[in-house]
Amino acid sequence: MKKLIILLFSLIFIFSGCSTNEQPVYDLAVCNTEMTEFAEYLKGFESENYKLEKIEFSQEKLTEFTAALKENTDGLNSITFYGEGIDEELAASLIKFAKQINIPVTFAFSDISTETLTVYDKAFCITTNYTHAAEITAVKLKQLWSEGIIADSNEDQIFSFSIIKEESETDNLESYCNTLIAGIELYGIPMQINSTVSPADIADAQNLADLKVENEGIIVISPDVLPVVSQYATESENVEIITIQQGIENSFADSAYDVNCFINYKDYKLAADEIIANFNNRQYPLIESSFHVKDRTVFIPATI
Repeated sequence: MKKLIILLFSLIFIFSGCSTNEQPVYDLAVCNTEMTEFAEYLKGFESENYKLEKIEFSQEKLTEFTAALKENTDGLNSITFYGEGIDEELAASLIKFAKQINIPVTFAFSDISTETLTVYDKAFCITTNYTHAAEITAVKLKQLWSEGIIADSNEDQIFSFSIIKEESETDNLESYCNTLIAGIELYGIPMQINSTVSPADIADAQNLADLKVENEGIIVISPDVLPVVSQYATESENVEIITIQQGIENSFADSAYDVNCFINYKDYKLAADEIIANFNNRQYPLIESSFHVKDRTVFIPATI
């Protein structure tokens, strides 16, 4: 009898040991190495249930990564890819990987078509409508111009401005810029574009101030110039600079001279978390969302 009791305790110990050695269920965030600030933000959530990988978003690197991951998917509950650079072909291969192991896959920041997403019922996209972001910026500029908050300094009743941007910005920023300029005209603001300036020509706040002398406004499209904008100082009570910023914090929320179209990266993680939570609760992953949803895509709003 004593030997039987010892044997039972031994079996309990063995099975307990096995259960404690099991891989805990975890959600995997894969972040493009170019997104250093956002990767640092995600790092603050790391735990046994939330893991982070930083990878160059290229066909080669992501293919190598998923091939290695496929060898050990124990405990993997979902995968979210954060970053631009995933095209339709690469997305299709990543969706195929997720489908094979039956987990949700979400692409945040890369625009993936509904056609590509619908091959798997647990494939989703999180993005921002940059055309809409530009439209709300144009509406805001119309209001500020009509109220005299953007000063008509030379009193010619024409809004004169320069644009600071790379010759070839990302598709999203290029779309934002083109739609904004069209929107300014569409909403009836008489305008004159004086110049388009390279970010390399704006090395410091003085360069920005010099550019402002010949303009009533400066539209900053390039993110490289935002640190210079934050150093800009003026005694004027008027709006002088218009920016678009994407990141963790709105650097210009309290700025009197800047109107900032802000896209909050934290909302991307919130949207991804909601997809995962719905899935875990055995609900359709997009059934409850804090954001606008169309087909398989969640849209993160810009604010201004």
